[in-house]
Amino acid sequence: MRTYFIDYCQIWIPPSNGEWDKAELLKVQNNINLTLFSDDTKLGKCMCLSGMKLHLYGRYFKSFDLSDNIKQVFEAVKKVYVLHKEFWNFDEVKPSRLDFACNLPFFLNTHDYSLSSCADENVRKYYYGCESDQNLSGLSVGERGNHSIQLTVYDKRYSPNQDEDKRVKTNNYTRLEYKVGRQILRRRLGIDLLKDMRKYETVFPKDIISSLRNLKDLSFDDEDQFNDRHYTDSDFKNAVGIEVDSPDQEQTIEDIPIADCQ
Repeated sequence: MRTYFIDYCQIWIPPSNGEWDKAELLKVQNNINLTLFSDDTKLGKCMCLSGMKLHLYGRYFKSFDLSDNIKQVFEAVKKVYVLHKEFWNFDEVKPSRLDFACNLPFFLNTHDYSLSSCADENVRKYYYGCESDQNLSGLSVGERGNHSIQLTVYDKRYSPNQDEDKRVKTNNYTRLEYKVGRQILRRRLGIDLLKDMRKYETVFPKDIISSLRNLKDLSFDDEDQFNDRHYTDSDFKNAVGIEVDSPDQEQTIEDIPIADCQ
């Protein structure tokens, strides 16, 4: 069974009515980056010269528990409020992008899968080397943007990002990820302000995940074997997948109709 989590969160906080010079805002920005991330840019960063844009990357989050992740988002915003509430309008805190993801112990070049989308006609497939099923390492449906949602599925074994992640002890899995823009959050998922997500601190957002999967989805045929439990580290470590011919070859890209990608 899938375990969903936040792999990226972008928060927008509009400025207050006060006027602040650039030097003062830069000092505040540096203080927030130190307080929240210990100046580790792989965890996150804030930018606050015109309003504040707060970026929380996947490695900022402590677990693969979606409700816990949402709690961490609120905690981060609260820390900023306590430190510097005079600079921004905290009544209008908005998520401007959220990436919802899960890890799967299956591989695109090994296991059968089905793909669907209610709006997209084509899928983009990524290969290492020639365009053969064995060399398939990822795919994407849709474009990333403010008014859109993009589904990406990629073989973590061959991901350019191999940085250590405290939440998982292996890269032997496939990551499925929904990159959800601001207007989709607001119009399709009912998330206008950050406070609209408060209820999900204690209740799993089943409605959000269901809506995302209805819009776009990829599912492996073998997922049915795990309907009674969530995937474990052991499942990921023991997953067996075909290797590509050569991961050192240049990546090639192919766009094909979704109907042909089954």
